[in-house]
Amino acid sequence: MNIKEAIEIIECFFRESDNKCANGECDFASPMCQYDREAAFEIALSALREKAERENPKPLTLEELKERVGKPVYRRWRNGNGTWEVLERIEEKTETGNPVILVFFQHDDWFPERFDCVELFDHEPKEAR
Repeated sequence: MNIKEAIEIIECFFRESDNKCANGECDFASPMCQYDREAAFEIALSALREKAERENPKPLTLEELKERVGKPVYRRWRNGNGTWEVLERIEEKTETGNPVILVFFQHDDWFPERFDCVELFDHEPKEAR
């Protein structure tokens, strides 16, 4: 079953009051139709989960961020504002005896961002509605 077929089955299930598909071939009482509905719902749930993950990704880990040096990342501050920046380099410094990871951006390398004070993504998050 492909996504188009799954959509047709789900639409049929919710829109047909007499429990028959528009073409009259689907009997919702049949075991095959039950299997098709379950498969269609699984496909729909999977698509919704993928969409939610794309729209609300987890911030990049330090390892993932290291792979993005020289590439743009979306930088979002704790206040919710954000912008695209090209990642220039990542450095580990020791400040007052504590290790701190600093993230430098191409046009901002004189003022690095602390890795623990910012969220960095491979694409701009959008809040799922």
